[in-house]
Amino acid sequence: MRIGLSGVKYVCSSCRITRSNELLGIDEPETLEFKTDYQQLLDFIFSILGGMTLRNLVITFPIKKDFDGAKWECKDYFFTMDVLSKMEWDKPIGRDNIFDLLWDYVNDDLREICIKYIDVMSEIYRSQTGKGIAEQFCEENNIGTYAVNRETGIIKNNQTGDVTKLNKASYLKIMK
Repeated sequence: MRIGLSGVKYVCSSCRITRSNELLGIDEPETLEFKTDYQQLLDFIFSILGGMTLRNLVITFPIKKDFDGAKWECKDYFFTMDVLSKMEWDKPIGRDNIFDLLWDYVNDDLREICIKYIDVMSEIYRSQTGKGIAEQFCEENNIGTYAVNRETGIIKNNQTGDVTKLNKASYLKIMK
């Protein structure tokens, strides 16, 4: 339990440092080798979490006490408990089941590690195919995607190649 908790906390701290560095403008681009090593770390952490029982996972990473998921149509405490009620509480979760469980589990730290895992896997996939996981999904399901160049203010439709100029609201002024 402690190794799993330490691993998750390390990844969350690393993500917060990266976000802070991006805000300060001192971030260094992450290389593919770094992403591959990070993927192995995340896979190790998921293996540790998969070896835990569901009861220990809930003790180590308490479910977030949000109760208005039905109102906002999002996951909440009740959604997570409904998912957990269909599982064995005293058997190890298993490495193959951990990502699906974490996807439905409402806890900020576990959500952050899932997002980081998806980000890393998408970058590795992009290096192999030229497209990220979400871009591939959108292409396969005929969902339009756009590329925005914020410096020039141009929006490009990736499917048709149409280019549009970004219109700035006339009532907004840039303050320095």
